[in-house]
Amino acid sequence: MLVSIVIPVYNSEKFIAQSVNSVLCQTFSEFELLLVNDGSTDNTGRILNELSHQDERIKIISKKNGGASSARNAGFSNAEGDYIAFIDSDDTVSPNYIKDLVDGLYNNLADIVVHGFQVFDGNKETKKVAPYKNELISVESKRIFEEIPLLCLSSPISKLFKKSIIRESNLSFDESINIGEDLVFVMDYISQCKNISISSTSNYVYERRSGSLSTSFHSFDEEILADQLINKSCRAMYEKFNYDYSTIIDSIEKALSKHGYRIIFALYNKGKMKYTRKDRIQKFKAVEEFQVKRIQRYFKKSGIKGKLLSFLLHKKRITITDYFLSYFISRKKI
Repeated sequence: MLVSIVIPVYNSEKFIAQSVNSVLCQTFSEFELLLVNDGSTDNTGRILNELSHQDERIKIISKKNGGASSARNAGFSNAEGDYIAFIDSDDTVSPNYIKDLVDGLYNNLADIVVHGFQVFDGNKETKKVAPYKNELISVESKRIFEEIPLLCLSSPISKLFKKSIIRESNLSFDESINIGEDLVFVMDYISQCKNISISSTSNYVYERRSGSLSTSFHSFDEEILADQLINKSCRAMYEKFNYDYSTIIDSIEKALSKHGYRIIFALYNKGKMKYTRKDRIQKFKAVEEFQVKRIQRYFKKSGIKGKLLSFLLHKKRITITDYFLSYFISRKKI
């Protein structure tokens, strides 16, 4: 059995060698490593060529810059393996990363293997994010959100996908958005599955760096579109498997409440703000009800100011809300 490991690479000259070397140290040897150079403008291209001479399993795919989704799509389009794993170019994996994922297939009964990962945030304590149990569960059993933190599903890392499901279902990473596309892909993929293998094993080390896609913000329109697509994919899965949404809404919305903050920050970020007060109010009025609730849920945690904001949103006092947010966010007091 061949596993295709896809690493999208863009201007990663500082980290890519360490990431690749962690893959080459795998105890499971039947893999190909697809390094997708997404139009890098630094020394990444040269480093990739040097790395490719170390091991014949390394394949370089060069393309014009199109973003991480485009690079991942190019990777699995060229994959020859039966299964696909994704790694980010500034992260590393333990020697048993692929072996443990393959072992989790339960003799091919699993359509996807979901493991945990470790979050390393500079000098802060490493945090582990992982499923709560080690077992094979049916998607129709409706236990996915009981056993798997949504954060584990928000990225393709630390998972093993069947290439046949991706191709037969015509799945791909949405290249029209730059935030939330990973969760959309994973949810759409799970909608095509029967069984999910989960484990608390965490052989993946996710490096949280300032300026990375996961710590940066996008335009208001991009944040809104991403949130709408995430909501659409989640609800499509709930409906397909007849999930009782009322029983899982708290855990889902708690995990997605950060998107409410991202929407607000994109609209009121003084460093990037391009909107007049009139523009902001018009855009705010276009925010869908489920997104307003997400914003309320996030800011309720911010003390008295957050509770006041939640109240204003509930009463649909948009003009006052705009003054409130413009004042406090510009002063970083909320």
